[in-house]
Amino acid sequence: MQGHLHVAEDTCHNKSELQVNTSEQPLLLVLSPLIVLVMTSVDLVVVGAGIVGLAHAWHAVQRGLSVAVVERDEHAVGASVRNFGHGCFTAQDGVAFSYAMAARAEWLTLAREAGFWLRESGSLVVAREADELAVLEEFAEIRDVELFNNPTRRSFNNAAVGSLNNPLQGSFNNPTTWLLNSSTAEPVSKPAGGSPNDTHVGSLNNPATGLLNSSTAEPASKLAVGSLNNAPVGSFNDPRAGSFNDVRAGSFNDVRAGSFNDPTGGLLNDPSILGAALLPLDIRVNPREAVHAIARLLNDRGVTFHWSTNVLTVEPGLVRTSRGEIRCRATVVAVGHDVDRFFPEIAEEREIQRCQLRMLRVAHGGVIDPAVLTGFSMLRYDAFARCPSIEKVRRRLTNDHPELVEAGLNLMFTQLPDGSLTIGDTHHYSRTVDPYRSKDLDDLVLTETARLLGVPSLHVLERWRGIYASAPEPFLTATPAPLTRAVSVTSGIGMTTALGLAPAVLDDLLQEM
Repeated sequence: MQGHLHVAEDTCHNKSELQVNTSEQPLLLVLSPLIVLVMTSVDLVVVGAGIVGLAHAWHAVQRGLSVAVVERDEHAVGASVRNFGHGCFTAQDGVAFSYAMAARAEWLTLAREAGFWLRESGSLVVAREADELAVLEEFAEIRDVELFNNPTRRSFNNAAVGSLNNPLQGSFNNPTTWLLNSSTAEPVSKPAGGSPNDTHVGSLNNPATGLLNSSTAEPASKLAVGSLNNAPVGSFNDPRAGSFNDVRAGSFNDVRAGSFNDPTGGLLNDPSILGAALLPLDIRVNPREAVHAIARLLNDRGVTFHWSTNVLTVEPGLVRTSRGEIRCRATVVAVGHDVDRFFPEIAEEREIQRCQLRMLRVAHGGVIDPAVLTGFSMLRYDAFARCPSIEKVRRRLTNDHPELVEAGLNLMFTQLPDGSLTIGDTHHYSRTVDPYRSKDLDDLVLTETARLLGVPSLHVLERWRGIYASAPEPFLTATPAPLTRAVSVTSGIGMTTALGLAPAVLDDLLQEM
């Protein structure tokens, strides 16, 4: 039972004497007039209110368990709010891919129920060199997408993507990845008209709008079309017109689907872009609000939150905090990179380090609906590692941009609801994070992003450092004591996978309970 906080008047002559309330009211331990310890009892204590901790609380509530969450800060301020807000499901591999796909469904449910902003706008991976384009072709095969490039039609043909229906027929159903390969493409028509609809999860803007500008542009004609409808999630309208303009050709065309144009709204102006792959299952959220909204939803569902509370010790059936003791049947410690503060032996055994990210928010005037990734991103997502051509990309980038590869650059960006872009990011690994930072890495990211966008410079609105746990294995699930689990995503994909990881941890824990 959750205790209520009462300030008891100390009437003892001996100030060190312990007062115990033995009535049927919630048990209070009073050490002095200024210290009141409240005891409570729940099925599960979750230490940490980041996305990994909240994922366990969410699934525990779904299983009918009573839950208390203990968080040292007054709200989440760690890696869960300092990221791209990018659910990069398609580019994961192995067990991470399974967790990611399970997490996707949970994100959609949570966005509806908690009322936070979510876009099913996918990810666009652009290729600026022939070896990157080869990786995208190989990647599409890994994700069971069969590609056809028909020179007689001078178009990109995709006959194995499920049902990619002509926008004029009112639906756009694309359950898998399809490749935008412009090397032999001809101009195609582009729907225009309507307005973007975005009511949380219910609808989304057309992810196939605008143009990838290059040195030779061939405009596409506008059709008086109302909207494109996405059957699984609602509908979206395309408020813009444009075309895909490639160095060698005009536009993208799909043999079964009518026409597709640049999903970025024509705002990728790098003339070297040869093609791209759209990963339509990926999502975007606003990381500055999503985790907080989930916490509010869980509070409404009966989860007790102990904010600004430090955990002192974790024992089987008992969590001692700076505010008192919490009795429990089981405990999940989800404190990210701080797992070594609780279980140093486990951290050493699993070779856990801290990965420091450098990220920025810059002003931007246009709409870029999908997350945008580059060749540098291909080096950082496991599914691309299965592509034979990835080593060619790695060698070329290492030779041409050694300082960027050494900095662990993942050149990508996502757009926040206010139109600004979150850009980054670089990676530095160490057991202890150095407090000092050079502006050189930020300058590298700004230069490369400006080149991708085709602008001379970018106006920086914010800069910050993110930190997450990193280890040779992508996930940490350890049992430091009976009925206790230490859980961390040690690969930088917590937002992508945590909601799929948590059910597996709880299923195992429940067997022990």
